[in-house]
Amino acid sequence: MELFQVKCLHGISNRALEGVLNLFSRFLPKGHCVPNTMEKVQRVVQNLGLDFVKIDTCEKDCVLFWKENANLDTCPKCSQSRWKMTDDGAHKDIVDGDADTTNKKHVPRKILWYFPLTAQL
Repeated sequence: MELFQVKCLHGISNRALEGVLNLFSRFLPKGHCVPNTMEKVQRVVQNLGLDFVKIDTCEKDCVLFWKENANLDTCPKCSQSRWKMTDDGAHKDIVDGDADTTNKKHVPRKILWYFPLTAQL
């Protein structure tokens, strides 16, 4: 299960949000049902059917890399790269799998987390 990897809630990091969750759990009565880790929060969200869609976006919020722009590597408006770069100018990659380095994915600069409500209604 993938944990939230982007900053959320007004720039609060995942670690800070887990600290807030732990603080709530200390002050609530015993037997409460508030999750105290991001992993538990994500599990509750998925169990409620409130899944999300991750959509890559331009870092300057010019465009969503979605639908007709899904295969673009640069923003059509500001020409900024969609992917994070390493210090040597190469694309930052994450490797899928254990020892297999052939399944690499680029790391997007910015991600929009979209919660489709129509499925819930």
